[in-house]
Amino acid sequence: EIGFMPPVKTQMKRSRRAAAPPSGSWATAVDEPPMAEPSAPVVTADVEGEAGNVTAAVVSIDVGALLNRGGELAQAGLWLQSLRAFDSAAQAEPGNAKAHEQRAQVLLQIGRPLEAVQAAGTACTLRPEWGDGRRTLARAQLDHGEVALALSSFDAALGLLLDSGDADDARECADEAERADGIAVVTDVRQRLREAGIDPEVGGVNREPGL
Repeated sequence: EIGFMPPVKTQMKRSRRAAAPPSGSWATAVDEPPMAEPSAPVVTADVEGEAGNVTAAVVSIDVGALLNRGGELAQAGLWLQSLRAFDSAAQAEPGNAKAHEQRAQVLLQIGRPLEAVQAAGTACTLRPEWGDGRRTLARAQLDHGEVALALSSFDAALGLLLDSGDADDARECADEAERADGIAVVTDVRQRLREAGIDPEVGGVNREPGL
């Protein structure tokens, strides 16, 4: 099983911007070369009839192998190939929370935060006690500009990580939550400036001439 991809530890992404590449094991892709779509690993088993003769072959997809393959492709920076592997895993086993959570992480890397929110949300629904899944949801919500929801998800993730005894991930999650809170403050201040007719980006005043 693939481990949780380390999120950005030194820089918190601003809302509504594409996710920055992680500082951990997954590398950054520049130009992803064309590759054949990863084939789904399969396991076949012969089924014997009443007389002992082989009557059929049952084919099942090896979801674990797909998840491993997706992780390897992600580490190589081949995000689209990785996404296809995780897509195949999620389609083969819709109840696999890990497959949906890994999809969410790759979707963040390629600038599709809304889909990342949906995938991470599915993972949390399937496995509500999973702190890493909730943490990925928080990162996706933050990147999609849903700062208040992200703060709530970070808080839930922190509680779950503390309950599981994962001190390192809990510290990282707390740091992310603190930075997200800072973004929430900035967002609120900018909204108040706009309501006052002031452009928060350039310091200008949004008023009609002569007023």
